[in-house]
Amino acid sequence: MMYPETDDRIRSSKRIKLPQTYLDKLKTNTMAKFKPKLMRSPTNTPSCRRVLDFGSVRTKTMKVYTKGGYCFTRQVAEYVEDVVVPDNSPSYYSGGGGSGFGSIRTKMMTIYTKGGDRFRRKVSMICNEKEEEEWLTEEQELFRQRASSFITAVRFVQGDRPFMGWKGSVVDSVVGVFLTQSASDSSSSSAFMYLAARYPKQNITGEPTEDTVDWDAVRTAKRSEISNAIEERGMNKKIAQRTQEFLHSIHDNSKLIDLEWLRSATAEEAKHYFMDVYGLGLKSTECLRLLTLRQSAFPVDRHVCRIVVRLGWIPIEKLPDGVFLHQLKEYPHTDQVQEYLSWRLSNLDIDTYELHCQMITFGKVFCTKKKPNCNSCPLKNDCKHFASACASENAFVPELEDIEDLCMGPKISKIASRSRTKHRVYELYDTHPIVQQLDKRDQDDKHPYMLAVWPPAEESSLEEETVFGTFLVPCRTATRGSFPLDGTYFQTNEVFADDDTSEKPIVVPKKSLLELNTKTLYCGTSISNIFEGMSCKEKQECFLKGYVCIRGFNMKTREPRPLHRQFHQPLNETKTVKASPKPRK
Repeated sequence: MMYPETDDRIRSSKRIKLPQTYLDKLKTNTMAKFKPKLMRSPTNTPSCRRVLDFGSVRTKTMKVYTKGGYCFTRQVAEYVEDVVVPDNSPSYYSGGGGSGFGSIRTKMMTIYTKGGDRFRRKVSMICNEKEEEEWLTEEQELFRQRASSFITAVRFVQGDRPFMGWKGSVVDSVVGVFLTQSASDSSSSSAFMYLAARYPKQNITGEPTEDTVDWDAVRTAKRSEISNAIEERGMNKKIAQRTQEFLHSIHDNSKLIDLEWLRSATAEEAKHYFMDVYGLGLKSTECLRLLTLRQSAFPVDRHVCRIVVRLGWIPIEKLPDGVFLHQLKEYPHTDQVQEYLSWRLSNLDIDTYELHCQMITFGKVFCTKKKPNCNSCPLKNDCKHFASACASENAFVPELEDIEDLCMGPKISKIASRSRTKHRVYELYDTHPIVQQLDKRDQDDKHPYMLAVWPPAEESSLEEETVFGTFLVPCRTATRGSFPLDGTYFQTNEVFADDDTSEKPIVVPKKSLLELNTKTLYCGTSISNIFEGMSCKEKQECFLKGYVCIRGFNMKTREPRPLHRQFHQPLNETKTVKASPKPRK
């Protein structure tokens, strides 16, 4: 018979005790989901709800916030004599009338003594009008230096990002913005390509502002047809409904689907119109103004928001105890960051278009949300996220002698290398005999057609002097140089793999490839997937000397296709290709 105390001892010994390190990590991960807010004093938050004790002095220095969000200091003087307080007078404690004096030089304030007594006094402000202008100038100069330094550093790796001048109408861009919401660039761009393939524009004249899609056909089509065309994007029924309602609203007003008048509208007029469109928010409006109308704007999306927080460009609230900056999984709302950065980056001698495009690419290549490649980042010395990771006791960041070193270690590098493949491709000049059977390359496309070669099968009866090849189409030529938002969905060196010659590669004589330039093609499921684990030098070579490919393309129907399995196999594991392979399921 077992004694009770022995039974308790046995049951106690069988209890699973979680290690303290695991519990601490679980607590940290839970707290890291804390979403910080921008550290600022908006107009609806009374910043003066505090004891204002003058003591023996008659003047005091305090911060004043204007409606525009400016913060500056003012000297406030106390008048000891009592005054009659009207019932509707602005109370400094209640925040009615805000925390700024505006054009008034005297105001009624609630004064608290150290003993807790409360009384009303009339205060005056010694106003220095030049102080606000100086503070604004200093802020803009600070952000001008930050933006210039950022562009210079990432341009060395990612190359230039000038305005590309893609063709397309304003309606194209509005629908393109609908498709980008809550979706990746690859899925949203593929959805627009499906629409353009299903409802192509007839009688194309080549005008820069011409529609890419027959929007009147989209407006009158069945909603289920539109939904099926963009099914792979997700939320297809909701986006199809929103798109048709938008097209109907334009057509009902003017009997035409045309918004080109916005190109000559003022910034306020364009912003007011876009904000009234159902489904367009502040970020979408700024994207349309900058990328389509070429107005001065700086849109803030999740990539930009994450980067400016990690670089310390914007102040955020104090984090909870035990949570470090590099552990954050949530960031301030993009609208708050948008409002904070808009006037600081406006009217500067920098190209906000290039700054925006460089940040978007930087967020996909270096500063990803999960597992950012900090050790290969050219901005790590100025990054608060990297400094937080180094200072944290739980973070291990190896010391690197040079910024060109590989990322976090051999284990991560090995895993990341499996997610991308490298292939040798040949650049085909426009007069090459093989290119004559293809569509004429877009006149503004800087990249030529290319050919990826595969080794023939051993049992093939073809001569040894031949190889099999798959055409690679530059993205600008594939879309005929017309795409929403100035083609910023694509990388500057992105190409599409022809689906027909991926299934049935063409036979190419080796001698026709002897004098052609060779490049390296990087393939993967996404842009972030391709660059994961790369060193800074490898990324530089990919952007400046190589090409990237994440999708296939049917040159007959002009629809995007999944990238063929042949491109997902490493070069040393690529299987030999037969002249007539079995069709892909």
